Amino acid sequence: SGFKGRNFSNESALGHFLKLVENGTIEKGSVLVIENMDRLSRQSILPCLGKFSEIISQGVAVGIISQNKILDENSITKNPMELMLVLVEFARANNESETKSKRLKSVIQAKIEQVK
Repeated sequence: SGFKGRNFSNESALGHFLKLVENGTIEKGSVLVIENMDRLSRQSILPCLGKFSEIISQGVAVGIISQNKILDENSITKNPMELMLVLVEFARANNESETKSKRLKSVIQAKIEQVK
């Protein structure tokens, strides 16, 4: 779950990738390709920003298919607005997941009440 951060656990593919980045197996100049920013994480903004920063500060860029762009330290330094757009996307994804979570909990609670 990207909403609860389990996608960064050691058991997940992304968590394993991050370990390989950390230990240098994934070389600087590599690109982590994701469909959309919400595929990286759906946690709140600060944990998302932390992981994003961790990745690019180790020399690995993030390619976002839906936006047809590759973000790295250089591109963000040249155009800081790119980082603002990343933050907005993280906030949107988190809000969307939180809303879905609340709806699901509400439906489950209604079913429990119905059974009672």
